[in-house]
Amino acid sequence: MVKEIRGQLGTNKWKAQLDLFAMHFVRYYQCRSHADGKPRCGALENFHEPEIGLIGNTAKICSDNLHKDRFFYAAAQKKPKARKLCLQFLKSGNDTFAPESRERACDAWLAHWEDSKAACAALTVPGMAYAEKQEKWVKHCPETLASFYGEDSYCKEFKGFTMNNDPANPEECNDKQECTDYGAFLKASKAGDAELCGESGLCRFFMTNKPESCGVYAKQLEDWYCGRFSWPEFAKASP
Repeated sequence: MVKEIRGQLGTNKWKAQLDLFAMHFVRYYQCRSHADGKPRCGALENFHEPEIGLIGNTAKICSDNLHKDRFFYAAAQKKPKARKLCLQFLKSGNDTFAPESRERACDAWLAHWEDSKAACAALTVPGMAYAEKQEKWVKHCPETLASFYGEDSYCKEFKGFTMNNDPANPEECNDKQECTDYGAFLKASKAGDAELCGESGLCRFFMTNKPESCGVYAKQLEDWYCGRFSWPEFAKASP
């Protein structure tokens, strides 16, 4: 049946849907890693489709996102370990800053954590990023930092890419989910009200420390997967 569905959808749309499917798994195992206090991303090492092969690099994306989440939480809560977690984040999943400039980058970012414009001004001075990436970094710094602050206008308009850099489904990419998760936590923590987390499992876990908060991602995965069987393309491919 998979072959028939792939034929009905076309290779590009099929790959894009697999990207999204994988990202739901990433969010779930990412949250479970926080809840269990140990990495669970290894479960995604062999996430692949028989003919297409490995779907993105889900295990690494999950692992990199853990570093990003931990840094975000510590910085948002003004934890002493924020600088250490910032360095781990820049080392694990960021290729903008050279090793020798990462400490300066973290110090600049944390010094201006509550002011994204000031942070970008400090983070885009010449010599902070790799020379060949300076121009691109200056251009994208505002939107990159906006996602960390969960700014509503940015999250709603996010036009990022799925794991295979296929913009076929820009509204459902992983970065947009992180943006809304972070925004929800900032609002909820400021008010001291976990109900403001809405459907964000990560926010609820950060607020309550309850592992069952991650269940929302399992439910999203179930709804996404089962919902696809109502597509006309699936019906055509059914026996």
